[in-house]
Amino acid sequence: MGALAWLVGGPLAIGAVAMFFSADAKARQNAWYAGASGGDLARRLVIGGALAVVTLAAYLIANDVARGRWS
Repeated sequence: MGALAWLVGGPLAIGAVAMFFSADAKARQNAWYAGASGGDLARRLVIGGALAVVTLAAYLIANDVARGRWS
């Protein structure tokens, strides 16, 4: 379960962060870009969520290995 979460969650989390930064970079190229008031908060939430998902999946893998479920 942990390996599946890590294999799926990691790329999804990285993809979400990449899509957010890509959309923000395109918006900043516009001369009328004013910046969203919640943009910084949203970016931090996405990055924090990505780190939490990958960390939790790594913990699940380490827990399974420590208990001898992976041999």
